[in-house]
Amino acid sequence: MKKPESSGAILAFPRDNKRYSYFVKESNEHQAKMELRTFKWAVTEYTEPGDLILDPMSGVGTVHFANFMGRESVGVEIVPRFAELQEENRNHMEEIWKLGDFYREDMGSWDHVPSEPSAYQIKMGDCRRLLPLSDRSADACIFSPPYGGLWAYNSKSRGSKVMEEKNYRVGYDDNVANVGNLANYTAYLAAMKLIYEKCFESLKSGAPLVTVVKDYIQNGRRVPCSKDNLRLCIDAGFLPEAWHFRDASQQNNPFSAGNRKKRIAAGKHKPELDIMNEDVIVVRKP
Repeated sequence: MKKPESSGAILAFPRDNKRYSYFVKESNEHQAKMELRTFKWAVTEYTEPGDLILDPMSGVGTVHFANFMGRESVGVEIVPRFAELQEENRNHMEEIWKLGDFYREDMGSWDHVPSEPSAYQIKMGDCRRLLPLSDRSADACIFSPPYGGLWAYNSKSRGSKVMEEKNYRVGYDDNVANVGNLANYTAYLAAMKLIYEKCFESLKSGAPLVTVVKDYIQNGRRVPCSKDNLRLCIDAGFLPEAWHFRDASQQNNPFSAGNRKKRIAAGKHKPELDIMNEDVIVVRKP
């Protein structure tokens, strides 16, 4: 683990057009993946080679990309299908590594190129039950939590022809225990508080937790998801350290900066509803 020399960075990574150079196409079944270069940046900025990185809500396994940067990884995932995709993605990345086509210049600089991929674990189940880690404390936690109810299970949209053609799902699954399915925002916050507490217990003293999240619009109102997640981290015992930003203007949602002209032309623009950035919030265990 390490402390960076600077904070308040503005990351200008565009939409995630690099992921499918490393991940199988079925990964598109998960609709809320962390942008890959943002994850790589966080690994370089906040960890050292040899560190163990925890992702308590690991989806299709972005965290295991760190194995090819000299870091070990543990991914906890509640949805069985996504846990299966993690294994497929990890195997796919190793195949690319064996072909010598992993460390691409268009992914930016690499702080460490290991001679062999590092170890990884995939734990299937609810992180609220599987954490804290019992065998080894983590050196860092890097993850992107779900948005409260924004991507809840929707069988009608999931079954549409367009969604089927694109292999794209609306909703993580139909498990009521899945935090991403909690339509009640208060219940979402209560669940996330417990998860941050479990992460706190899983980390070494002095270790960072990096959470990538952003506000969203629901029923015509802005939900302060980023500030609420920071508050939950502080309530769990973490100390705030830095707030970085990734330009979200290229994201394909109606409230992104890239779609502002359309909103203005339609007479529907409200400045307070503009989602300008994705937030990369860093806290640290004392």
